[in-house]
Amino acid sequence: MRITGLLILLLLPFAVPAQDLNAAVYDRYLGTYQTADHKELVIGRSFVRLFSFDPQTFDFRGLYRLNDTTWFSGKTILPDTPRTASTTITFLSASQGPVPQVLVASPAGTAQRAVRATLLYREEAVRFKNGNTTLSGTLLLPDQPRRVPAVVLLHGSGEQNRHGYASYMRIIADHLAKNGIAVLTYDKRGCGSSTGRWQTASFRELAEDALQARQLLAHHPRIDPRKIGFGGSSQAGWILAKLTALQPDTPFIFCLSGAGMGTSAAQQNLYNTATELRANGATEAQVAAGVQAWRNLYNYVGSRRPEDASKLDASVAGLASTSPVRDFLPPLSTSIDFQKTDQWFQALEITYDPTTDWAAYRGSLLAMFGELDASTPVQEVSQALTRSLTKGRAKKSTVIIYPQANHLLLRASTRSDSEFGRLTSFEPHFLPDLSNWLLAVTTSESAAITQVKQAERAWLTAYEQGDTAAMKNILADTFTITFPNGLTQTKQQVVKELPNLRICCPGARLYTSVQRAADHGKTVVLTGVVTTEFLKNGVPEVIRQRYTDTYAYTGRRWQVVTSRLVDYK
Repeated sequence: MRITGLLILLLLPFAVPAQDLNAAVYDRYLGTYQTADHKELVIGRSFVRLFSFDPQTFDFRGLYRLNDTTWFSGKTILPDTPRTASTTITFLSASQGPVPQVLVASPAGTAQRAVRATLLYREEAVRFKNGNTTLSGTLLLPDQPRRVPAVVLLHGSGEQNRHGYASYMRIIADHLAKNGIAVLTYDKRGCGSSTGRWQTASFRELAEDALQARQLLAHHPRIDPRKIGFGGSSQAGWILAKLTALQPDTPFIFCLSGAGMGTSAAQQNLYNTATELRANGATEAQVAAGVQAWRNLYNYVGSRRPEDASKLDASVAGLASTSPVRDFLPPLSTSIDFQKTDQWFQALEITYDPTTDWAAYRGSLLAMFGELDASTPVQEVSQALTRSLTKGRAKKSTVIIYPQANHLLLRASTRSDSEFGRLTSFEPHFLPDLSNWLLAVTTSESAAITQVKQAERAWLTAYEQGDTAAMKNILADTFTITFPNGLTQTKQQVVKELPNLRICCPGARLYTSVQRAADHGKTVVLTGVVTTEFLKNGVPEVIRQRYTDTYAYTGRRWQVVTSRLVDYK
């Protein structure tokens, strides 16, 4: 019998096997590491294991410990045994130097040394209180001379420390801090070094915890108090909605995969139940019966009447021997203690409709979803949110739905959490879209850089779609591109060859990573890594190159003047 919906992501792949990481030992390993040839590797952690994230490729791996210093990863998020390892990461001893270093070895035997990049941001331990509850966390502070904007990150459901489920919050915090945005993450109440109990906390209480974190940041000498906002994922959607009612002048909020952007927790769980039942082969009649069992639970929790308890127990008993529904059933009425309120459907306001609070919100809002989310009814939620914002007072609102992404915005192929362990990487546009939006709404980068980044994204889209009209508009008349082999193409040649690209490289997808921008007035230079994915004779191919793109302002718009590509090795 399943514990259910809001907790499903916590109960799936990462529940085994626990490795009980010692924060005093392993927290010093966290952060971004750089090799001599400027490649990066990010190390994060959860309660039970370390994680590695490649910002160039967006590959994401759970690491398995061989001993205190050596860990391995496979070709997917969850490798089975050391025999399947594709990469070995060894943390070098302190005798190698005061700054943590790792040795990254491939199965072929080649190894690269990487040193933690201490100049990108610094970390500060923080502590704050909400009533009798003490929250402990970490502030990632960009190494910049001016005051910077800041984000307080809120958790999803269940037991989570400052690093989040599967180190999700740490990966996001690392990315934002490297892009000039301070991030405060903290242990949820009752987790890590924080006191209290998350099991009995309401949406409002969790929102009040986050507001106290904001108060702490507002008095930090390196943070701009006018530019402090909030972000979070999953369950955080309802908490963020509650937060807007408590502090309506919050300048900006972002939410990832939050059903609380447009529906109740009860409705979210019904969707999740139906989705997982279908993914596990249930008939539509079985899906309807499983969903009705949960409705019976909600009715009993709301009324506490014996007759509703009987309906609940009868519906559960009638399905207890039916596969696969038996694995997705609510608890019996006899297992519910109304005096304790430590089950999610008692502690939380399961019928809370967040749309009214979103309609009243006056700041800037970003909502990001994966279309293959098994936990959130994405179309229903995004449409409800859009209706709320249309009649509301939000300054700027953006809703992004990634077609091939799941609840954690990992690249997925099915609408089921059962494939989680086989996944390999984040949706490539997710992190850049998030940081670019935050930099734009907090005016933390020049308008020129914001516009050029938009033009760069449009340029890649023109390649993907074979859009010659857009390509002509983006490329300057004098444009030239230089390839790694020394060959060049002009604007006219690019436009002429564009239709052939879709023929020889069907399904091509282009995206950039580790992007840096320099504003020189009428000229902006972008550097980073560009990846091209396509099918060649039905076989997936990937080409990865470093690029330097120079844009010039023509008086009407920004156009790319030159592009230089070199091989990424």
